[in-house]
Amino acid sequence: QSGTLIGTGQSQYFRVDVTQGNPLAVQLNDTTNSDRTEVYVRLGSPPTRAEFDYSYAQPGADHAVTVPFAPPGSCYVLVYAADVPTPSGFTLRADSGQILESVTPNQYAAGQTATLTVRGAGFVPGTRVELWDLSGTTFTAQAVGIDAFDRLTATFDLTGVPEGDYDVRVTPPRGTPVSLLGAFTVLPSGQGVL
Repeated sequence: QSGTLIGTGQSQYFRVDVTQGNPLAVQLNDTTNSDRTEVYVRLGSPPTRAEFDYSYAQPGADHAVTVPFAPPGSCYVLVYAADVPTPSGFTLRADSGQILESVTPNQYAAGQTATLTVRGAGFVPGTRVELWDLSGTTFTAQAVGIDAFDRLTATFDLTGVPEGDYDVRVTPPRGTPVSLLGAFTVLPSGQGVL
């Protein structure tokens, strides 16, 4: 959804219809980085600034709110212009399904064993994690541990894995794979990682 924030104090409501119970990611991107906006999410009824299920706590123009599990039904989003001195465009996006947010560490030396922590939502036992390069070559994690619904660890043997950038692809036992593009880099063998 695209829209315009016309000034400070403006509230806009949006409804997201969830057809299947899944994690839900809501992202607001304000075109003016100096604006201060707020995002609130509530399941089943519209939120207010005082009554909500999820929000983004940090001040700023752009926000990402993750709902660990949104059941089928309506989910409501409030976008509030806390400090918007002049009109500003924005986009609001909601994605349902497994969510990937970050990978740490994001680089490691070739020839080593690397344990990556993947953060997001919707991780369940049986999830597969792979590194993909631009040619489509795949390297599968030796072991995957589900630490929590929003965090997993994947251990890769980087012996024989060429240097370069890789997408991190996570595939649930049933469902669609999701990827973080260029999220991991294999460095030359023996290069230090801080």
